This record gives sequence, C-alpha cells and structure tokens, in this order.
Amino acid sequence: MVGSPATLLNASGSTNFVYRIKNISDNDVKLINKIRTKSKVKDKLQAIAARHGEISFSAVSSDIFEHNLRNIDTILPEILSQVLLANFMGYGASLAELTEYLGANVNNVRGFRMDETAYKMKIKYFLHNIALGMMPNTEWDGLLQAHGGYIIVKENGEIVCYHIYNQDEFQNYLFKNTRLETPSTSRHGFGVIYKEADNFYIKLNLQIRFIR
Repeated sequence: MVGSPATLLNASGSTNFVYRIKNISDNDVKLINKIRTKSKVKDKLQAIAARHGEISFSAVSSDIFEHNLRNIDTILPEILSQVLLANFMGYGASLAELTEYLGANVNNVRGFRMDETAYKMKIKYFLHNIALGMMPNTEWDGLLQAHGGYIIVKENGEIVCYHIYNQDEFQNYLFKNTRLETPSTSRHGFGVIYKEADNFYIKLNLQIRFIR
C-alpha cells in the first residue's frame, strides 16, 4: 500500500467470465460493438438491456479457474458472475456495495436461496483463498501458501499483521477494503459481443484491487 493500492486478483485471460446473450439480432450486435465511449463495456451492457436482451452466465474462460472456484464453493462461479455483471452495469464497485445490491435483488442461484448474509459469507471466503494461495491459472490443492499470516504496509507506513488464527478479522478486512476495476479490454480480450454456433456471447474480466 506504500505506492498505489495493490491488486488482490490480477486480470488475465484466465479471469474472463463468459455470458450468453439472448433476444438480440445481428444488426443489434453491429451497432452495440461500435460503442467506443470511455465506459464502453458498461454502455454496451446497458444497450443490450435497452433492447430487452437477456444476459446469463455461461462459463469461466479458464477451466482451471472454474474448477478452483467450484472446489471452494459449488456455486461460486455463478455468484462471481453476478458480482461482475452488477459491477459493469454500474451498481457498485466495492465488494461490500455489490454484495448489498445482490442481496436485495438476486435471491436465487441455481436453486439455492441467497440473501446478503449468504453472499457476504461466500465472497469473504473467496477473497480469503485468493489472498492466501489460490491462483486462476494453476490447479489448486486447497493448501494455503501463507501459513503464518498476512502483513499489510499502509500508505502512512503503519504495519498491520493478520495472523492466520484471526481469520474472521482478516476476511472482514479483505471484504471491506477491496473493489472491482476494469482492466484493458484489448489486452485481456473482453467487452466485445461475438457469435459462436449461432449464439451471441460477451466476456467480462474480473480484477480485484485494494481500496486502501
């Protein structure tokens, strides 16, 4: 934290989430893909919604990352896909904001009843595992890489140490101090509608950075 806020999860091709789009035409896609605004991904998604297009999670681009996520929680890919979509639609940036939004608006995931408490619990556990060893492009055996704890040096030089036994406090810190951000669309290959086997898809990229 001495410099700019650090990333907790770095963007890569492995952190792309794939969404299927229904009820739009080829002409719609041509017009939407021409959007070149500063917030082009958000504007494209809102243009899809304005045309009554339906956006639904299809898969994680990386089979390894999806496998790792499902090892943490069976429905975690679906939960993160909702978090990511809500972020790009403009409903929040911090994990706390997005969790509150989903708890109030999306109450069912693959038949599992969800509320804000359930979203918060699963997202906290995901952040905990990312911080202590799980990587998107490496098969994960569930073992934590940091067995002692986690040291954070704040911008004012203050040192904060979370011992592995202070798991609840550590997870609360991660949850309250992280946000999603938009990496380069061209570098990571997302934000453009494409057609595959007569179906339309769009990829959104997951990158998580500390707020402070």
